[in-house]
Amino acid sequence: MIASRLKLIAAALFLSISVGGIISSGQTPANTILGIPAETEVLNSQRTVPPPSATKPHIWKVAFELAFGEDSPYSAEFPNLYALPFNVNLAITKEVLDQIIAVALRETGARQISLSYRAGGYKEFPPVPSAQLEIEATDSAAQDLMNIVGYLAQQTSVIASSRTDKGNRHAIEIVEKSGNALADVKTLQAFWRRLGELSPKLQPGFSSIQVAGRPGLYIIDSDGDWRAKDFPKFKLVIARVSKQFGLKTDFAVFVVEYSELGNNWKLDANGEQYLRRFSSTGQTGLRQRLENEYRLNAHAWIKKAFENDAAKHLRSLSPNDRNWKSEACRTTSRTLKILIADRSAL
Repeated sequence: MIASRLKLIAAALFLSISVGGIISSGQTPANTILGIPAETEVLNSQRTVPPPSATKPHIWKVAFELAFGEDSPYSAEFPNLYALPFNVNLAITKEVLDQIIAVALRETGARQISLSYRAGGYKEFPPVPSAQLEIEATDSAAQDLMNIVGYLAQQTSVIASSRTDKGNRHAIEIVEKSGNALADVKTLQAFWRRLGELSPKLQPGFSSIQVAGRPGLYIIDSDGDWRAKDFPKFKLVIARVSKQFGLKTDFAVFVVEYSELGNNWKLDANGEQYLRRFSSTGQTGLRQRLENEYRLNAHAWIKKAFENDAAKHLRSLSPNDRNWKSEACRTTSRTLKILIADRSAL
């Protein structure tokens, strides 16, 4: 019943799409490194998990969203976050992930340096709010944090990168020199899609960043197929697209250690791939807490966030914005009509 009600709220919201901004809390600017790397071949593209033997804490940038993984139980139970207005998605994402992140930090001992929620894009999907969490942690603690977040938020994958001289991937930062155009979600999406059209290797995804107060994009060679000969081409494409958009940008490329951990929800509907990693490292207690306590908590947080933030958005709309009274809305179920007929009911 609750799931049906949430989907009806989402249907009403879809009729009043709007684009919001960015929430940030203590974003620490990254240093920009200019120039082209000297490596002549792709870095160790097969290593997508950091070596577990590393025990010295270092800085990791972890990126993930709340839009649920394909075929995950939550993707069937809750409204499609891709279909919601960006600002509503942002509010729901932040409310839920703040609590999941708190659990992950407490269980792993990782130290949070910064956390912001910014637009992230993947393939043909519209940009959605993405958590950009910067932590100081050992490699094993960073992996545990990624598994906790991926399991509780039912993500297909969670990615992390750490800047280093000896990594397994390259990454690119594109930062606007002046102005704030790339802080706009629609402009950012159009800019990135144009980059991908001219240079497909700059797909499949990006993260929005802010460097010294300037907006930009962060792109990792997640497929491991960038070569040294590609970087001059990337630079030319970035310059061309920047000119098309009337922007002046800086281009930086550097080496990172890249990690990607996930779960195939179609094969493992209960997130066993995430859970087995805890069992394999002897953390059976943590696995039990995830299954018996934190999973139930996360489900409640998600349900509450959809009800609170979606309803709050509907209540905030002015009479002129009540386009849910359109023909499309009137032909929906009687339940939806009752739900949206009286704003006080929400």
